[in-house]
Amino acid sequence: MTTPEDEQGTPAATRAPARRRNWRRARYFAMQFVLITAGILMALLIDNLVEARRQNRLVAEAHAAIAAEVADNSKQLDNSLPSLDQVEGTLLEMLQAIDEILANGTTTYTCCDFRLIPPPGTRASWESAERTGAIGYMDYAQVRQYATLYAAQDLVLAAHTGLSGRFPTLASVGGAINSDVGPTRHDDLRRGRATINEFVIAIRSHRVMALGLRGRYQRFPCYLDDCPQPEPAPSP
Repeated sequence: MTTPEDEQGTPAATRAPARRRNWRRARYFAMQFVLITAGILMALLIDNLVEARRQNRLVAEAHAAIAAEVADNSKQLDNSLPSLDQVEGTLLEMLQAIDEILANGTTTYTCCDFRLIPPPGTRASWESAERTGAIGYMDYAQVRQYATLYAAQDLVLAAHTGLSGRFPTLASVGGAINSDVGPTRHDDLRRGRATINEFVIAIRSHRVMALGLRGRYQRFPCYLDDCPQPEPAPSP
């Protein structure tokens, strides 16, 4: 049964301390909530900063490694280009010797000397950037520049492999030039002339591709704060 005192509520003298206790309790829990939330946010912020620094470091290391690789590949390409001229010169000498034999039956030319230097094919830094995930943190324009350059490099290397595969076809031609007798010698030389002409066309096509790659190397943008100065290309 409710008493008049219960109906009127707790006396003010009793209610005041209870309210203060409830207020202190609520304030304590609110402060704890704020501190915990702030701690979580601070931890997330620190984690994001650490991850951002890791990503930036990966990208910077990838840029530096690729820049060094491109510079080295450019030097190798410059070293290989003169060998194309040497091979073409030898092929033209073989054609001249064939013409002399077909016209005069003899030649003073002794076949043959080929020293074809392979173009650059190093792409370890680019593949390393793919494995470490550095490419995923680069700008799209940078990745496209790298991919285009290495694709052009692969084409030049594939063309060089094709040229190397042509050398065995010259063995019979060289043998016919150096031979003194043989009923089929003139027929072999005529077929050899066609083989050499195809080789010369392939050499010149490969040179155009290689010069195009050299131009890409020279124009390639540097994404480093301190970019190396490109060395002047040798005179053709």
